[in-house]
Amino acid sequence: MSRQRLAEARREARSRPSRGSGAALGEKVLRLSSFNTVGLFINHALTLVGAVVVAVFLGPADFGRYGLLLFAAAFLSFLFNLGSKQGTMKRTFGGGDDDDEDDDEEEGDLAESRQRALGTGLILTLVVSAVGTALFVLFADAVSGFLLAGQDDPELIVWAGVAGGFGAVVRLGSLALWMEERPAAYIFVETLRPALALLIAVPLLAAGAGVEAAIGSYAVASAATALAVLYLLRRSVELAFDLGESAAIMRRGAQRIPLVTSMWAVGYMDLFLLSRFVTQDQLGVYHLASKAGFAVAFLPAGYRKALRPIRKSPAFHAAEHEYSPGTARGIQLGYFLLMLVGVLLAITLFARALGRISPEGYGEAAALIPVLAAGLVAPTVYRMLSKTAKFKNKPRYFIAGAVVAALLFVAVCLLLIPPLGIWAPPVAMMAAFAIPSVAILVKGQRGRSPAELPTRSFAIAASLAAAIAAAYYLIDPPGAVAQVVLPILGLGLWIVLMPLTGAIPKAHRQPLGQMLRGLVGRGHKRIEEEAVIGRLPAGERRAAKLTLADGTPLHKLAKRLDRDEDELAAQLVGTLRRFADHADLPSATATDNDALIGRFLFARATPADRGALGRELMTSGLVDPGDLYELEAITAELRAAPSEIWKARAGDPGGAGNGSQRG
Repeated sequence: MSRQRLAEARREARSRPSRGSGAALGEKVLRLSSFNTVGLFINHALTLVGAVVVAVFLGPADFGRYGLLLFAAAFLSFLFNLGSKQGTMKRTFGGGDDDDEDDDEEEGDLAESRQRALGTGLILTLVVSAVGTALFVLFADAVSGFLLAGQDDPELIVWAGVAGGFGAVVRLGSLALWMEERPAAYIFVETLRPALALLIAVPLLAAGAGVEAAIGSYAVASAATALAVLYLLRRSVELAFDLGESAAIMRRGAQRIPLVTSMWAVGYMDLFLLSRFVTQDQLGVYHLASKAGFAVAFLPAGYRKALRPIRKSPAFHAAEHEYSPGTARGIQLGYFLLMLVGVLLAITLFARALGRISPEGYGEAAALIPVLAAGLVAPTVYRMLSKTAKFKNKPRYFIAGAVVAALLFVAVCLLLIPPLGIWAPPVAMMAAFAIPSVAILVKGQRGRSPAELPTRSFAIAASLAAAIAAAYYLIDPPGAVAQVVLPILGLGLWIVLMPLTGAIPKAHRQPLGQMLRGLVGRGHKRIEEEAVIGRLPAGERRAAKLTLADGTPLHKLAKRLDRDEDELAAQLVGTLRRFADHADLPSATATDNDALIGRFLFARATPADRGALGRELMTSGLVDPGDLYELEAITAELRAAPSEIWKARAGDPGGAGNGSQRG
């Protein structure tokens, strides 16, 4: 099909009656990204506050040493998770590892018992972490001399080892909570460690305990957080170590080792590479700037991460089915890029205000933060471009691109650090991912399903941001108040100009409003519950109330009503279709697979098992993704409705039978 004909087909598809799946998907992404953003914001805010506090007490030189100890802890966590984290996510959730962008991969390796797979993965991580930490502590003297440039502080290395071992459990468990769509638990885990570390460290540092207090507090906080993670996952795991499952996890995870190693190297090797060339004072300045840079880069990363647990959900499949995959992926990329431009504009405008609050001796950190933020989002941009692309053997190209980026990053750092010092790593990050990003974008646009790139929107947004930033620095406000007020006004102006200039298309404004309303309330109410409930036969209304209002699982309800589970599941779906029929929604029509849909919606299952069933129903062709998405949305709306609506009296029982009336 020619590009002109393809564009016409897309316009025709958009002109047809819509299920509203795009807005619904956007609402779900916005809600999850908001939760993730809140969690990451609190996490990074606490981390940044903790870093500033520790930096004030320690001074630049010791703060640089502290940064190297955190690097060692992060390296151990990564090493102890290598293979097991990626394999556990694949076996339990069919994907979703934060480092995994393989959208096209088959899911045939899902474990028969997802609870046993997750339990085995956690136990495997605990065992590897215990053995690895013991070995690291055993060689603490040698590690201390290498890592800390000859300074003999093995006690510090021991604390770093403890933090790394427990950190591996936190990394795996936190991601499992996120993939289960348990945002409250996820936020709790993400904020617990930095909060505890800060609370423990402050009195010790105030008493003059030094670097050991800082890294020791982090280690104790990591241990407490690991215990909290295990407690929160207690109902999602079967605590049994299966050797066969362990081998399957490592076999599955081994395929991802080149990718995750490359991504980790770019994200964490900067401090270590700098330590070979710059003074510890300069290392401390860079460490503080990097903490602030991570705090800025969390928003684009939160948007991308929000897509992870829902990219195989009914809402996601329905949106791609309604708008075409190329259009849907283009819209996702477009709003990611708008968010990216806004974040970089904000940190650029606020850089001078940050310089005023930097601790003494860290003045250069404020100017470095915007450049570091741009460098830190480079891997996220590459991942989003990969998510947008569709072509044959994409996983191989994506992994190869990440490996190339890692090699380029190290090479450019070694080349630029001597002349540029602490400014070199963020430049190296951007340079390293430039070539792979362009390559995967071009390859995707030449592939089987090119995305509808948001070129115009991005160009307008970036141009406006550049103009506002240039105007601010031309004004060069001298006072502290102006350096806070003018950036707020500049960012507000950019947001206002987005829809006025067409950077946000006119057709998107109403769905965006619906998404925002859904974020703060129940959103767009599509069904009139009382009107339908009042017409339900008494027995059907009772079953629906017990399931939707009281949360009774399908198997318990069937036993209580002395009904066959499949028959009851089909009836409950038929009830949902009555609501769809009343609202004139396409999902009013009954199908032969309503019993399977009912099991997906109402059977008791772990999030991993439920997700696997939903993907099986959609990928096998048994269920239309749009139908499943609408029924899931109606179920969610009824569960969120006040319980009083089920007290309506039956009006016209003969007005509807068991199942839908609309064919």
